[in-house]
Amino acid sequence: EHSQQVVKTSNDLLQSLIDAETGMRGYAATGKIVFLDPFNAALPKINNDLSDLRSLTANDPSQSARVEKMGDLVNQQVLMLKGDIEARQTKGLQYMVDNSMFVNGKQTMDHIRQYRLDLLDQENRLLSARKQSSAQASSETEIIVITGSIVFLIIIVVLFYYIQKTFEEQRKAEETVRLANVELERVLDKNEAQNWLLTGVASLNEKIQGQLSEKELSKNVLSEICSYTHAMAGTLYLFNSEDQKLNLYASYAFHNPDVLKKEVRLSEGWIGQVAENGKEAIIKGKLNDSLKLESSVVQEQLVETIIIPFFFDKQLKGVIEIACNGEIGDNTRNYLEIVANNIGIAVNTAQARTIMHDLYEETQQQAEELE
Repeated sequence: EHSQQVVKTSNDLLQSLIDAETGMRGYAATGKIVFLDPFNAALPKINNDLSDLRSLTANDPSQSARVEKMGDLVNQQVLMLKGDIEARQTKGLQYMVDNSMFVNGKQTMDHIRQYRLDLLDQENRLLSARKQSSAQASSETEIIVITGSIVFLIIIVVLFYYIQKTFEEQRKAEETVRLANVELERVLDKNEAQNWLLTGVASLNEKIQGQLSEKELSKNVLSEICSYTHAMAGTLYLFNSEDQKLNLYASYAFHNPDVLKKEVRLSEGWIGQVAENGKEAIIKGKLNDSLKLESSVVQEQLVETIIIPFFFDKQLKGVIEIACNGEIGDNTRNYLEIVANNIGIAVNTAQARTIMHDLYEETQQQAEELE
């Protein structure tokens, strides 16, 4: 994770420098101040990225030295860009062309790129060493587990030798062990299912974070759910309260998505009925292009489809449908029921953000008209 942070921060630093240089060139070529927006926006990012790189490499003297050298070059490049902008403002474009100022800083950028490559090479070497250490720790863990299992087996054999003194004691011991094993399997199965659910919920929460539109959010949600549950196909509809219809926002693994219904009225087919009732439904059958079950999923083999609505504050926000090869397990069903609430919250947030954006644009337009 640390290596990935170094890589990302160095990439961001280089991109910010490129943005700053692009803004300078745009301003120099046109003389329009608006082209300096990328330059002005890049300056604080450059300082932040340099500061982050210094913090990330503070414990590595060689990497820290590279960052310091790269920081000096970056500051030098920024000063050169500022000088070009000042030259354009005071002396004009022709002066910059005559003095070849547009090619200034190329050598500095080349050095910065080289230091960045050296930085990334070192991080890759560190990453390889850390992976090797992790593999060694895994091997040691296997040895410990095997040794512990052998010791545990020896203990069981010794105990069994003493227990079999009498048939009644042996029978009781065997029954006790049997019940313990059954209970252990039940607990392990329960823990495994719970871990699977928690991992899936956490992974989905990562996918729905950020400033996402309804379309982007729908695609992320459906792709994550179908991938995590190994579903064959799926669709996601969002509810439009104004016209009381469900609109298709995302589909998964369809060869021809055009066959899907783009709008579904309430109580129309299984999807509309689930939205109307507010309760999930499971459909079994062999589905094809004729949509015999009036489902949105098209497959030419025996599948089981589950349709689940999701809400926010008891208000319908949409419906998600996935199709699995064979029966849908309890884990998959519980997972969908749990994440449905998170999906409803995320969709409501995205819709509220869209409404706020529209109101903001409308307010700006009104302000411009008033002015």
